[in-house]
This record gives sequence, structure tokens and C-alpha cells, in this order.
Amino acid sequence: MGRKAPLHRGITMDINKEHTSYSEDFISSYKNLVSSYMNITKKCEINPDCLSREDLEKLLSDRICSFENFVKVVFANQKELVSPRKVDISLARIPKYYKEGRLPVKLLIGGVKSIKFNNIEILGGSKNSRGFVLRDPVSESIAWKTINYSNSSLDHFLTFDVISHLINKDILYEKLPKKHHAGRFVFFGGTTNHAHLIWEFLMRMPIIYDLFKEEEFKLAVTTDSKNLVERWFDLLGYPKDNLYFFDGDKVNSFEEITVITCPFGNFEPDWYSVYPESLFEIRRRALSHAKLYSSSRNKVYISRMDASHRKMTNEPEFVHYLTEQGFDILNLSDMSLIDQIKKLSNASVVVSPVGAGSAMAMFAPSDAVIAEISDRSLFGGYNGPVSAVLLNQNFHRIVTTDEGQHGNESLKEDFYGDLEQLKKLLNLYHI
Repeated sequence: MGRKAPLHRGITMDINKEHTSYSEDFISSYKNLVSSYMNITKKCEINPDCLSREDLEKLLSDRICSFENFVKVVFANQKELVSPRKVDISLARIPKYYKEGRLPVKLLIGGVKSIKFNNIEILGGSKNSRGFVLRDPVSESIAWKTINYSNSSLDHFLTFDVISHLINKDILYEKLPKKHHAGRFVFFGGTTNHAHLIWEFLMRMPIIYDLFKEEEFKLAVTTDSKNLVERWFDLLGYPKDNLYFFDGDKVNSFEEITVITCPFGNFEPDWYSVYPESLFEIRRRALSHAKLYSSSRNKVYISRMDASHRKMTNEPEFVHYLTEQGFDILNLSDMSLIDQIKKLSNASVVVSPVGAGSAMAMFAPSDAVIAEISDRSLFGGYNGPVSAVLLNQNFHRIVTTDEGQHGNESLKEDFYGDLEQLKKLLNLYHI
């Protein structure tokens, strides 16, 4: 038996048992979570600042594991659909004066897998619990990476309250209602966030449709995303008769469910995983409703005025200037999907603050100029950049340079846009 070492107030742990190694950021984000869990289960008060890295790793390693290790633990059947390969690719016409931001100049094509689970639990997919987590009721193992493209810490997807009770089986079943789903399912998931819906979930549909179109199955969709998913299925021409909606605030146990791993993901700081065929198929289906290559080209600005977070504080200045320049000002929440596609399908210029709306740039022509407005800390690998790379669009990121006054430390905080930089960009293109 391994040597035992005291944790705090009589709690012991096996310090010789092998465990998964976690990064400093990962461990730091879980200090309060783990201390809360220990306070509940051990009936004593623990100061999270007193927990050592080894203490935290041991407690987390007992339950949370990588997706690959999770698959091994539950003996799931898996098949590789797209072999991963790294390629160097850049924005073909990126001007020499663009210096700000981190662009996805290197891409990982694939990999994508089809994985069949039996009697597995899926948590998340509601407004209270973003993202999805897989849980094996036998081993009590938990995994979430490759299900969601962002691959952030688990607390970004589920609330601390839910995660803390995930760690202990008895507490889990007391706190979260459980729903069993009999039959054969394919996981779709879903979200009310437009950009995440497109990149994480819709992009799986070409793969799912090809693999299962001749077979009987139910497509598992979270209830919160029902309206948005049905609208997209109507637009893209995917059948809706097999849609099966589940409550994301419950522990959903599926008798048999196949998960197609997310085709898009961040794996290293400079590498972004993509599956181009999915993007082109979604784009092809959407643009079949629009008249392409019109002799009359429009200019589009996608507003975030009605967003619940990450607003651009000086957006009225942008709207005033761009209106004078002949831009169509779009509030996507007030428009049908088909009208959004029609507005973007012949746009020569698309300007948008970074966010859900900027994901729609993937429906603009390949010769379009795409300008994504962002604070210095408010940019990611998806939305404008990836589709611009694959479509050979002229992509630019307008990044606020004043770190002192307008610096931003959170992806949810409001930010200040640099209108003067945008004006210079448009002038360079004679817009």
C-alpha cells in the first residue's frame, strides 16, 4: 500500500499513487472548488490557499481525465474519421501593414473520431451549464475536451455547484435529477450562442449526415437550443423528424449514443484544428438560398448593441460613421437566417465586433474584406480568422492599442473599439 500523508485536519491521501499532471492555471482555478467539496464531504473547514498542488492533483485525478483516457476507461468503440495532419497556411492576401493579433497561420486538419458509448451520462447544454461533460456512472470518470471546441477549464462549462457534486456519486444523484433515454442516439448538443452553435455543433452535421443517413437514430439536441437548431435545419435542408430534445439541467443517461468529436478546436497556442469539408458543406447548403455574384455588392456592419455582454462601448460612433459610408447596419437578432445569408452572400466588406455575429463572415464571398473589431485581449481562433483562411478572404483584426484605459482582462467584459484604425483600413481598400 502507498504511504499516506496528512492533508488537513485528519484527511489523508495516497501520495505514491500515479496521477494526471495539470497545468498551474488549471489547478489554480479549482482551489475553491476542491476546498468546497472537501468541506461538504469531510464536514470540516478547509482554507483553499492551504491546499498544495499535490493535494489538488490527487483529488482531481481521481475523477477528471483526458478524453482519450475516458474512452479507454469505459471501453468505448471508436473509429477515426479524419486523420490529423498539420499544415502551414496563411491568409493569402494579408497586407504587410497588419501587425496586431494572433492569426491561425498553422492549421491541424482533423482529427475527427466517431465514438459509441453505452450507458453513458451527458451533463450540460443549458443556459446555466454551458458546454457538455461526459460522465461514466461506473468509474465516475469525467471528461469534456473534444466535445466542446474551446477546451477551457471545466468551470467555464458547468457551474461550480454542479462540478463539486459531480465528484461524489451520492451527492450527484441527490442534487441533479436523472433522465434515462432508451434507444440509439447520435449526439448533436447545441447552444443558444450563434457562433458556438455554428462551429461546435452545426459543423458536425455533414459528418453525421454521411455516416447515418441510411440508418435509424435519434439526434440528441439540448432543449435550450431547440428554436435555433430547427431554424438552421430548415435553412440547410437537414431533416427534423429525428430531432430528440433533452433537458441540459439534468443528468441525461443514454442507452447508446455516438459522439462525433468536435471538428474544430484549439490544441496549441498557434495550432487550430479544422475540418474544411464541414465548413464548405454548411456554406454550400446555406448559399443555395441566395443569389450569388450579384452586380450590386453591399457593405455590412454586424452590430452587438443588443448583446448581453462584451459590448463595444463606443459602437454608436462606428454605426454613425459606417452609415455615412453606405454600410447596411444589421441587428441579427431581428433578422431571419435566410435574410442574414442574403445580406452577407454578396457583401464586399463585413465589419463586426468579435462575437457571435462575426461567425457569419463564413457566408461572405471569397474576395470580401473581413474586419473583426477587438480589444487586445478579446480575440480567439474562430469566427472571422478560420473561415477567412479557408475561403481566402482578406481578414483584418482591428485591435484597441490603449492598454491602460481600455485594457480588458475578461472575454465577457465590454471593450472599446478603435474607429480610427478601421477608417485607415477602409481607406487602404478605397472603401
